[in-house]
Amino acid sequence: MRCAGCSGRLPPSEVVRRVQQYVYHLECFTCAVCGVQLNTGDHFYLMEEDSKLVCKADYYLTINASSQFFVRLAWPFCNIASETDKR
Repeated sequence: MRCAGCSGRLPPSEVVRRVQQYVYHLECFTCAVCGVQLNTGDHFYLMEEDSKLVCKADYYLTINASSQFFVRLAWPFCNIASETDKR
């Protein structure tokens, strides 16, 4: 299995984050715009086209900049409900 963020290998014993069908290393679970680490309770958007994650603040900044392309590609925001998942 490969990380959706960096395409690196995910060892079976590694703790990961999951969103939809995507799996990420903890260190790859970051906003693609500002690089902030996404943590439990944070809201974020998953970009359908490339599996990138965008924090809520950057998503709304982009909407305010009138980028309809960005809005069209994003899933409704998700909330990180659990601390971590084991694969």
